Amino acid sequence: MNGVTLLLAAIALFLLAAAGIMASTIYMFRFAGMAMNGRRPVVQRRVRAALAFGCFAGILASAAAGYVGITTLMYHGMRAAPPVAP
Repeated sequence: MNGVTLLLAAIALFLLAAAGIMASTIYMFRFAGMAMNGRRPVVQRRVRAALAFGCFAGILASAAAGYVGITTLMYHGMRAAPPVAP
């Protein structure tokens, strides 16, 4: 794996993780706002709160996937590099 391929893969993975974090954040705030609306029925507020919690878990999962994915790419890039002569 050459350096340009490794860099492009890392950038793509970072952008995917960032997009997942942004989308989950937007939906988390949207569902949390609906869950805190006192005019909605209690069952509907509980469902919205559960969806907000699921989006929060999505934020954590996207961040973890991006971190582990980029670390894995760097590890495999290091293993594929030719050995350095002393």
